[in-house]
Amino acid sequence: MKIIQKFNPINIILLFFALIYIFLPTNNSTGDAYLYAYTIKYGRELFFPHHLLYNAFGYLLFNLCQTFSCFSDTLGFMKIVNAIAAVLCLIIFKYILMELNKSKSEIFALLIFCGSSFGFMRFATENENYILPIVFSLWASYYLLKFSSNNKRYRIVFSGLLAALACLFHQIHFFWWLGLLGIVVSFRNLKLFLLFTIPAFVVPIAYMLVIKFYNKNDLGISSIIKFIFHDYYTGDAKTDISGLNFLLTPVSFIRTFFQVHGLMATLLKKNIYYYFVIALSIFFLIIAFLQKKIVRKKNVIQYANYLYGHFAIFSLQLLFAFYSVGNAEFMVMLPVLLVLSMTLYFTLNTRTVFFLGLSMLLWNLNFGLFANHFYKLNCSAEITKTIFSHPDDLFILVNKSEIYNEYLYRYGIDPKNIESCPSKYISDIKFIGKLKIELTNTLTTGNKVCTDCVGNKKVLTRATIVYSHSDSAFFKNYKLDTLFNFQYLHGRYQLFIVR
Repeated sequence: MKIIQKFNPINIILLFFALIYIFLPTNNSTGDAYLYAYTIKYGRELFFPHHLLYNAFGYLLFNLCQTFSCFSDTLGFMKIVNAIAAVLCLIIFKYILMELNKSKSEIFALLIFCGSSFGFMRFATENENYILPIVFSLWASYYLLKFSSNNKRYRIVFSGLLAALACLFHQIHFFWWLGLLGIVVSFRNLKLFLLFTIPAFVVPIAYMLVIKFYNKNDLGISSIIKFIFHDYYTGDAKTDISGLNFLLTPVSFIRTFFQVHGLMATLLKKNIYYYFVIALSIFFLIIAFLQKKIVRKKNVIQYANYLYGHFAIFSLQLLFAFYSVGNAEFMVMLPVLLVLSMTLYFTLNTRTVFFLGLSMLLWNLNFGLFANHFYKLNCSAEITKTIFSHPDDLFILVNKSEIYNEYLYRYGIDPKNIESCPSKYISDIKFIGKLKIELTNTLTTGNKVCTDCVGNKKVLTRATIVYSHSDSAFFKNYKLDTLFNFQYLHGRYQLFIVR
């Protein structure tokens, strides 16, 4: 009987997610994924301000595992780490739902929904820093919930410490910590307030230790603030209010649950199978919303403070994602927070949640995980090798930062011969002028200038929406001849030589 109990449906779905996260990692990693893998592989720049401990944690874990095994692929190793972290998120969430007295069928359906959301799946199979902090934040929420049902004060301490650790793995989790603080404040007990907040001092202490002993800088107020908010000072973190916020935020919110990407059009052209995927996903959606009494407001709301706190976290995360020009990366935690808030306020129809989750699972497996794992979606590897074999030539590239980071990871050296397409800095007259001079000087010395900024198909992505200007005007006075042809999912990718 014990063996049968271990293989109940909840454990089976957790095992299922573990298998697909671990064995279907993306083979089209982002530039950030390569950059973080580079720091871990070579032990350089281990402390990034906006996710202070992620790289250092990866470095320690990778080197620890090296003593017991023969892991040589740092990037692949970190994808496994994130896959395991994603399953831990689901396990902790299962215990939260159990503490809320949800039935096994409800927990099963809600786990399918959360585990199948595209934002969660996407980063569970990539070397990014968005899944690990959710482990700590959910764990903090669990301890706070346990305290509500059993007033043992050590749980408040653990909750505060875990929420603070989440902030050290990514700054965006400050909003989660703040929401939990709101719940603690609602207890109207100064001792509990102090027990929760005092562990948070681990955050400034960690930052100051890194600034003083790793970066070897003075601990002045200015240097501390500039380090903590480094990405906002440099412009690496894009924040603005414009029409793009209103366009990209709803798109990114939808994409948090269902994959939406230009590659889908290519997949539909290549194989009729994907029409079947769409039809079946829509069929499951229809079944989900044809159920009677999809949601019913509860007459009595238990854990009201817990509900309001987590809905506040959801709202703050969404608002900050909006402010960050609809950044989907800041929405990864939204499905769990949405489910947690809704299950506290409403009685959800289990069949609706189950079929909605099934629709997401089918859609995101095919258009998300399978596509990223089995198809070649870019030619970055070929371009990186070309740059390495032509160190004296100049490369003007659409995805400069992605290629730059992959080059760092593969070769461990800083490429000096890569520039961005002029359209990304169309309003920066100095950059355009400098690029023209560099191009002319390279040609004058007899070396080649290569580019992929024109002549290639543009796939609809967030980047092509944000950077929508053309580079044709910049290159109109030059002759472009095809230097290399690379094949990928969308057809032929050309690298041109500029004459």
